Amino acid sequence: MLHFAKHPPLARGEAVVQALVSRYGIAPARLKGCGVSSLAPVASNDSDAGRARNRRVELVKQ
Repeated sequence: MLHFAKHPPLARGEAVVQALVSRYGIAPARLKGCGVSSLAPVASNDSDAGRARNRRVELVKQ
């Protein structure tokens, strides 16, 4: 099992899945939390503002 402290993007994705399941009653089998981290940045990680923009969750319809 992965330790979330070493994988914050994965932890963020899983936290969103848990929130959608517990708050909105979405079936867990319909959701998958994935972290892509530096594979798909929308901003430079050279500044705090850029890193903040890269800490995001995107929903992708499959």
